[in-house]
Amino acid sequence: MRALKPTLLALSLLTFASTPAMAGNDYSESLPVWEVGAGLGVLSFPHYPGADQSQTLVLPFPLIVYRGDTLRADRGGLKGILYDGGDTVIDVSIRGSLPVNSEDNRARQGMADLDPTLEIGPQVSWTLFESDHNQLRLRLPVRTVISVGSGVHHQGNVFNPNLRWDHQINTNFGITTRASLRFGDGKWHDYFYTVSAADALVTRPQYDAPGGFSGSSLSLSGTYKTGDWRLGMALGLEWLSGAAFETSPLVKDDQAWFVGLALSKTLFKSKRKTKTRVESDRR
Repeated sequence: MRALKPTLLALSLLTFASTPAMAGNDYSESLPVWEVGAGLGVLSFPHYPGADQSQTLVLPFPLIVYRGDTLRADRGGLKGILYDGGDTVIDVSIRGSLPVNSEDNRARQGMADLDPTLEIGPQVSWTLFESDHNQLRLRLPVRTVISVGSGVHHQGNVFNPNLRWDHQINTNFGITTRASLRFGDGKWHDYFYTVSAADALVTRPQYDAPGGFSGSSLSLSGTYKTGDWRLGMALGLEWLSGAAFETSPLVKDDQAWFVGLALSKTLFKSKRKTKTRVESDRR
């Protein structure tokens, strides 16, 4: 399971490191169909939402951008576009999360490890406001969760409505602010927060996690681009106050910080151009 961490971390780093700056909203500009590069990133994050222990990793990662009509790879992950009406976009996307070795976490010692997960499902996105340097979007992703590693297992479903504001400060630097809510069914919450009778201890009583509200988050990210170089920065805060599983003995802290920094460079790009813009171009 540890061998999967570099790959999954690379996917996480791509969410803020592969973001080219957008020069206004002139979508008539042609861009390469694909770009490939490499980078180095630092990411600090909790073992899982609610954990009071964190880890910091430094790893190289691939930079991949693909601007196809029906298949796109960008800061939001890999997407299959079902409908693109400009202000309204419907896609199917894939996202991932990192595994947790229970031996490294005091609250989970003696319990089964948490395998890495993939979230797969549709998302509807509406542009609520747009100007030369600003864009506000409402996104409604619904995804099913699959754990991989020690087999492939369905781990429930999640709903993650969020508001995203992109502001282009100049042609080289743009920032993104996102406010999110998260909801999960009982099976998804079980995966992280249920304590079975076999795992119960005096200090870790048995607990059955219900479905419902999973928490809220606020994040700020920015990208500075000059030539083929990109510097990405990200800062996020997640709150579990009011979550359906807040009383789980595995919830040790009701808030958590996420911090990331990455430097990347485009090494190769296609000669063929396209006017199709992926999410990362819409800074």
